[in-house]
This record gives sequence, structure tokens and C-alpha cells, in this order.
Amino acid sequence: MACATVLITRISSAGLVLFLMAWAMFAAGGFVVVLLRAAAQRYPKEQTAMIGGIGAGSWSAFVAFLLPQLGKLFEAKDYATAFNTTALLPVVGVVIWWMVTPRLRSN
Repeated sequence: MACATVLITRISSAGLVLFLMAWAMFAAGGFVVVLLRAAAQRYPKEQTAMIGGIGAGSWSAFVAFLLPQLGKLFEAKDYATAFNTTALLPVVGVVIWWMVTPRLRSN
């Protein structure tokens, strides 16, 4: 997904740009599914819905914070920075999640 978003500003074909944007949106849904799966494995059944709600709410809060910042970049016609930022943020998030999540034992 990150590669697709970075390439958007370097492509002149409108059809290919739309395809890459649609692909990135499709792949972004995978982040939510992975989080729900991780929560289902880590927490008791009684808490899975609560963890899913916390995850969805925090995702929405982050998007609400990020969109005005990206809007300013688009208004300034700084498309490369906007798309590169959206490409790198999931990578940063995965690295942070990997660092703060304790490793599961295979016992």
C-alpha cells in the first residue's frame, strides 16, 4: 500500500492513479481486520467487542486529526508531501505496534 501511495504523484495516467488510490483504500481496510484479529487472539471473548470499539474509535480520532493537516497540504498544492505522509504513517504505526507489543510465546 505504501508503495502505491508514493507512486501516485509520479504517474500521469488518470486511470492508473485512480486504480492505485482504490488499491490503497482496499489495503487500508486490511489494517482494521488485522487489528481485530490480534485483539480476538489476545483478549478474552467478553472483551473483544470493547477492544474492537477502542481500535475503531482511536482510528477515527487519528483520521480526524490528520485530515485537516493533509487538507492544508492539498490547498498548498503540495501533493507529494501529502501522499508521502500517508504512505509512511502506516509503516511507522506498524513499527511502533511491533515494538510495544510483547512477543507471543509459542507454548
